[in-house]
Amino acid sequence: MREIIKKMIAEAMTAHSADINQIKKKLVQNFMIEDTRAYLDAVT
Repeated sequence: MREIIKKMIAEAMTAHSADINQIKKKLVQNFMIEDTRAYLDAVT
């Protein structure tokens, strides 16, 4: 159970980091479908 919680926390932190990075990159641009790659990589 502890390992599952650790994995969930790690995935959440990585997804949050990917989210912040995408916001920084796309602050004044349109968000495109290919921009979701960072989110997919974070949880796979």
